[in-house]
Amino acid sequence: MKSKGKYVVVTGDLRRSRKTGDRGLIQENLKRAVRLVNREFAKSVVSDFKVVGGDGFQGMLRDGRCLLEIYYRLFEKIGHPFYFSVGIGDLSTKLSKNIEEIDGRAFHFARDALDDAKRNGLWVEIKGDFDQLDVWVCIWNLVADRMWGWTDRQREVVVCYRKLRGEPRAIARCARKFRVSERNIYKLLQTSGYWLTEYGEEVLNRFLNEIWFDK
Repeated sequence: MKSKGKYVVVTGDLRRSRKTGDRGLIQENLKRAVRLVNREFAKSVVSDFKVVGGDGFQGMLRDGRCLLEIYYRLFEKIGHPFYFSVGIGDLSTKLSKNIEEIDGRAFHFARDALDDAKRNGLWVEIKGDFDQLDVWVCIWNLVADRMWGWTDRQREVVVCYRKLRGEPRAIARCARKFRVSERNIYKLLQTSGYWLTEYGEEVLNRFLNEIWFDK
């Protein structure tokens, strides 16, 4: 008997990884990133994220509430550009921790989304049985495009601050970590355009949580 309800299948593929000289390191980073996602988001992961085909990854979630957090973890840990596709739909098989044993419309949507992302040069593509997906995809790609334009230093500072945001003296704590002034941290956040990406995140999360999954 097939599983009821809608699930979220995430599929990704590294961009041009076979043309890089440090492919081995990139693949090791990918493996560590996938293990981290399974550990940190265990309550949301239905089928464990796995490395597929050497340069890709796939996993399945109960819903989309932590999609952006997972994207940030992969962004932080892989250190190499990747395509990210999401398929939202039902399944035609039973649930399993082994994602290779599952199939259904959610997987078909994810595969089609990955193909479209590569064909159209997008960072992110989403397909499923929902309206207004193009709005979410557009905002997410704009946010991702800004993220992948960050320098290594900007990335380190943004990741640090983002993990601490909402806590007292987050900028001061980042400044201590990197042994620089608070002004330096603030300037890096400003020049990276982080405040705009943070606003984009808020819009995406609100759209996802309030319109889709909380209905």
